[in-house]
Amino acid sequence: MKYLEKYIDYNDLDKIIESNDYMNCKIKKGAEKFIKIRPSEYQQDSQIAVFIDNIPKVRTRNDVIKTGLATIIRAESIGFIDGWCLDYNAPFCCDEAIVTPYVADESYEYWDGKKAKISDVIDEYLYHSCIHSDYWKI
Repeated sequence: MKYLEKYIDYNDLDKIIESNDYMNCKIKKGAEKFIKIRPSEYQQDSQIAVFIDNIPKVRTRNDVIKTGLATIIRAESIGFIDGWCLDYNAPFCCDEAIVTPYVADESYEYWDGKKAKISDVIDEYLYHSCIHSDYWKI
């Protein structure tokens, strides 16, 4: 493993984020001391400041909202095909640096004949949440 990955613990988010509204998202001074580093097989994307580790296990849309990371919305409400979107709050994103990643019904029907479920978007994206580098330059 020749790369390093920066991450923070979910339980430290309140010590790092001062404000998380889209217009005035701020990271607290001295937040860098909460960053940890681990080996990785892949180079960290430059659009990702840090990964978030130890995100609590959730099962429902309301549980996702309680994490403070995102909400789950229907994909067609923002112009995508049928499915579910994880609509991240500032400064968060998925591990592909996308703020509204989605799981589409059509892709699931192609592979196994099932429609996308809320649990799919949780499993595929929530536990791979990051802080976007637009909000935190490290």
